[in-house]
Amino acid sequence: MKIKLDKEFTIRKWKAKEKKEFLNTVRNSESLDTLQDVLVYNCIEEKVAFNADEFKYVLTQIRSYSLGDEIELEFYCEDCKNKFLDTIKLSSVIKPIISGKKEIKTKNYKIKLGEIRNVDFYRETIKNNPSEEKDYDFYLRIMSINGDDSLTLEETVDLFNEMDIDEFDSIFAQWEDIRFKIDDTTEIKCKNCESSVTYSFDEVPGFFPPAWFN
Repeated sequence: MKIKLDKEFTIRKWKAKEKKEFLNTVRNSESLDTLQDVLVYNCIEEKVAFNADEFKYVLTQIRSYSLGDEIELEFYCEDCKNKFLDTIKLSSVIKPIISGKKEIKTKNYKIKLGEIRNVDFYRETIKNNPSEEKDYDFYLRIMSINGDDSLTLEETVDLFNEMDIDEFDSIFAQWEDIRFKIDDTTEIKCKNCESSVTYSFDEVPGFFPPAWFN
């Protein structure tokens, strides 16, 4: 199955061995990196790296491809005070927002963006800077600044640290508009009284079938 973010890549379904590795990882409280490798990175033909939103989207796509797109959940209606079951589709809950824009402009800067060039370096840098993950995710997607494509990561960070705050804020506001994001909201209608509530699925209950844990 093909997925397209910055570039197109190929995913495969989970295998039985991935289920075993996933359960062993959870039971033994192994690192998040191990879990990510088992559930996502091992299932992709190409060498890739993802930020948090990209990872969540790809994980959802692999889950749907492997186990099906539908999940039955129980909801509670605040209006009629009743519980009801409803079936949601992951594809309608975790929706990608892709702008396709690759350039940021301010008064003094023209920044061209592209795909991650060094996957291992990206993953290691993000791992070592968890509190600044969003900043480094941006820096490591920069192809050139004012035509200069030779800046190191350290030089790029220094440039932004010394930048006037108005231009810095403008650049990151533009980046926020164009970076890959997920819309995880969907409207659920009560089966009893038909009132509607918009839910945000920052986590999806039942993402892994209960039978996996038996």
